[in-house]
Amino acid sequence: MVYKSSLMMVIISFFKVLLAICAITAALFGLVMMLLSALGISTGRLDMDVALPVIYAVTGIVAVVAAYMAFYRYNIKVEITDEAIKFFRGRKEYQSFPYASFAFTSYVHKQSYNLIPVSTSRYLRVITKAGGKFSNYKCHNFSNKTFEEFMIRVDAHPLNDTRELVSETPDTQKKETAQTIPSPTEYKPESRDTTVFIIDKQLLIKKYRKPFLYLFILFSAMIIAMLLSMFIVSPGSFFDQLAINAIFFGSLTVVLLPIPVIMFGIPMIKIKKDTPEKITFYSDRITLDDREYYFSRIKQIRVTPPSYKGKTRNLRRKVTIVEDRRTSTFIAGDSSDILPATIRKGKPRVFADYEAFCHKLETLLINEPGKFVLVRG
Repeated sequence: MVYKSSLMMVIISFFKVLLAICAITAALFGLVMMLLSALGISTGRLDMDVALPVIYAVTGIVAVVAAYMAFYRYNIKVEITDEAIKFFRGRKEYQSFPYASFAFTSYVHKQSYNLIPVSTSRYLRVITKAGGKFSNYKCHNFSNKTFEEFMIRVDAHPLNDTRELVSETPDTQKKETAQTIPSPTEYKPESRDTTVFIIDKQLLIKKYRKPFLYLFILFSAMIIAMLLSMFIVSPGSFFDQLAINAIFFGSLTVVLLPIPVIMFGIPMIKIKKDTPEKITFYSDRITLDDREYYFSRIKQIRVTPPSYKGKTRNLRRKVTIVEDRRTSTFIAGDSSDILPATIRKGKPRVFADYEAFCHKLETLLINEPGKFVLVRG
């Protein structure tokens, strides 16, 4: 079975690498200009016959490096065979781990900036059977769905048994059993005991879409206005110092435009991906849209308390479902739903029945202490 990097995530990584290289290039250019100025060398005018070829060359090199990193280094496929797990870039195999010598589990690392999720890195954790030492190998640009399917296949492999190894290894995702996952049909008795909760997903998306567009348009307008004003006031000087202006406005773009993306764009993407529109309770399971979680498999459900709110900003409410082989986190609205009607001024709630939802979970799991947990943050 072969699992591949997501093309969309590869394209996104291309722009991330491109922005990072541009930022480094701009910083280096600034240092060079400062050094020349300190040495008394005039940088007011640059020979365009020299400057333009340099700009084109640097732009080409930056684009080629970014393309190489994103479309080759970070674009991989992983093949699971009967004997080993193999990593490929293109047709070139660069890692191979035979089941005879290694055991496998997963490791997921999430990075955030001021509580705003920035990136999620997914790794195959490779454990040596002779000693239990481990190393993490990144599954570059694997989507969450692909990574989950990949790890389920790895866990289910008859030669992969990490019970003893993982229990002796720190900071690992422990596997208490190595039983094969039964087919879902074994867990679907007919039941009419259902409760449905609805989340206004589009309303939550709008809360982030509007400020994202306003801020993105504002910064873009500022950059364009500065560019036009400099050109209109002194077109001759503008072209004489074209190299400096190109670096300046390129640096300004790299600094300003990522701000709305980080503050509102990335959270909006996560909401689109991680917010269900319907939550349904059955006697034996809970479904979030089309994803099913059986209570018999769930180790713990962590939810944000209904009364929890930030002092200066709205906090997103989260539902985290922990199983043996996966941990899934969903966004279930935000703390603005707590505000009284007089402040809300008749505005609808994203998840009006969130408190009832938490109470329902607590009631269903009341006989299993520690399975339902309220988590602040």
